[in-house]
Amino acid sequence: MMNLELWKSSYNFKQYQKIEYHLKEIVKEQKKSESIIEKLKHNYYDKRKHVLEKKLTSKANLEDLNKNKRDHFRKIKTNYNNQVQELKTNFKFALNEKKTNARLYLLKVEVNYNKVLDGYDKAIKDNEIDAKVKKENFVAGYKQFYEIETKLVNLKLNDEINLLKTELFDNINKEKQQYVNELSNLKTYYKDKNHEYSDLNKTNLTINQFKKYEYKSIIKSCNKRLKELKKEYNDEKTSLQQEIISAKKSYQRSKEIHFQEIKKVKLENKNHYNSLSKEDKKVYRTNQKFVKDHEKSRFLQTFDKYEKKVFSKINPAYIYVLPATVGSLFFTILPFLFMIIASFFRVNLTRLDRSRFVGFDNFKNIINLDTEFQKAFGNTLWYAFVTVILLTIVVVAMSAWLARNTRIHNLAQTMIFTPHIASLVAISILWIAMLHPTGIINQALAFFGIEGPGWLIQENTSLISVSFVTIWKDIGYYVLIIISGLQAIPGYIYEAAKLDKSTKTKTFFQMTLPLLMPTLSFVFVTKFIASFKVFAPIEIMTNGGPMGSSMVLSYWIYKVGRIGYNYGNAMAGAIILTILIGSFTFVNYRYFRKQVTY
Repeated sequence: MMNLELWKSSYNFKQYQKIEYHLKEIVKEQKKSESIIEKLKHNYYDKRKHVLEKKLTSKANLEDLNKNKRDHFRKIKTNYNNQVQELKTNFKFALNEKKTNARLYLLKVEVNYNKVLDGYDKAIKDNEIDAKVKKENFVAGYKQFYEIETKLVNLKLNDEINLLKTELFDNINKEKQQYVNELSNLKTYYKDKNHEYSDLNKTNLTINQFKKYEYKSIIKSCNKRLKELKKEYNDEKTSLQQEIISAKKSYQRSKEIHFQEIKKVKLENKNHYNSLSKEDKKVYRTNQKFVKDHEKSRFLQTFDKYEKKVFSKINPAYIYVLPATVGSLFFTILPFLFMIIASFFRVNLTRLDRSRFVGFDNFKNIINLDTEFQKAFGNTLWYAFVTVILLTIVVVAMSAWLARNTRIHNLAQTMIFTPHIASLVAISILWIAMLHPTGIINQALAFFGIEGPGWLIQENTSLISVSFVTIWKDIGYYVLIIISGLQAIPGYIYEAAKLDKSTKTKTFFQMTLPLLMPTLSFVFVTKFIASFKVFAPIEIMTNGGPMGSSMVLSYWIYKVGRIGYNYGNAMAGAIILTILIGSFTFVNYRYFRKQVTY
């Protein structure tokens, strides 16, 4: 330590301080020149950034334009294909109708012919005069008449078929011409836009001009000054290097002396500890442990103090609820608010700044003009009421039988509950195969001489088929709920009914069902909400068809928003669906929910 202090008081150390001060001044000047260069570079990069932003903006606009172009063309092509398909379907229906009418007319002629023949046969039996001759003349005349009528009917049918084909080809040509015109207009529009953005993208200002003409000379002078400063700094540094080395050596020597003194003190303490008796060593260790425990307790006390301060201001329940609250906020409340706001806009999700406020136009369009929405709304109400009513009747009947605690009833409960565990997608695919026109269900009906319909491809059976599948899947879940409600009813109520000599039917309808109303209310609400939100079986089994016969609101929202990119109308439909579910739930809890006290 004395060597370092002596060196600091010497003349060499003062010289060292002067050189070090001079070096600091050189470093300051170097930093100033570097800051000047940084400012110049910053200005240069600002201008460069401005140019690049222009180019990137035009490039992004061009990409957005191409994307909109693809979506627009795809939408027009889809509409054209749908219109052509609809025209062909209408043509098939009209053709079948004309053929059916022709066959019915010829069949009517044959029926009248058979009636007249029966009259002649009766006259022959009654031995009327010339009845046999008249019959032969009638049969010969009928053959000529039938041939002529058949030719006339076939000619008329061919004329009508040709007329229908001409009308079909004319309509298809009109749709094709309209499709071609729309495509040409869109191509012209997007071509002009493409030229506009391409011209913006070609405004390529050469960034090197900034560096070449404005900053090159300044940066060159600064770099020259920096080289001079670095040379001066290196000269000063080499002259000072030896003195720094000698100072470090003296400092190391003083440091070694200091460490030796510390080692000496530690050795003395160790010798003192070794010289202690066993009891003194034990007391020493106990004191050391007590010191550690005391420090730990002080830390815990400090932590408890801060914890009490936090919990005195904040209820712990809020902290425990916070994760669920954050999840509800980001995945339920914010999307719901976005849905409400977006229903009043014509939304462009790719560029939200291009969205346009339209007020209640989205609601007016879907309610007054969109026939598919009106059909989906009616189908949703029909599907909900049919599935809930049928499911409730079936579930209550099955629960009354399965409520017994026997092996057979427990096995039956397990088997009925199994479909609820299975994936709805797998179940839908299974039922598609079973409900096929040549599937197992129609084969079973054919065994009894019944011709089965095309369950999923006919308008009058598609929605009821999907309803049946969802009811079959949900039976097990709701059966267990109602069985738990039945088992909650006290046994003494049924004992009192037996003492009053009440029949089983009377007991069930006048005692069991009223006491089961809270459980039935829960089943009603949950199944109604699930029915209003049905999506997967419709998407997998029917795609809303045929001719929109199985279209429901949830699938309509998906089709209009995700497939048709009309998010404003889809959000408006989602709000109507939410109001529908909320209204029914409110009415149920307000007027039909009953509290039962046993």
